[in-house]
Amino acid sequence: MAGALGLAVGGVLDVDAADLWASVAGGAAGLIGLAVTLYAFLGPVPSPTSAVTGSGTRAVAAGGGIGSVSTGDA
Repeated sequence: MAGALGLAVGGVLDVDAADLWASVAGGAAGLIGLAVTLYAFLGPVPSPTSAVTGSGTRAVAAGGGIGSVSTGDA
């Protein structure tokens, strides 16, 4: 996106101005990427899931990630 903006400015203005605008656009894109990364890493924590229960013969209850399940059958 930043490169496309630099090319568009370069088509309208001279090469020196396009270089400046491409640098600004690249810096802005980097800051936006950093902000999104920090939000994903430090942002709101999802609320814990409510307790699950399994009832009945061979029932399985999983509250969250589950790697493997055994119902007791051999």
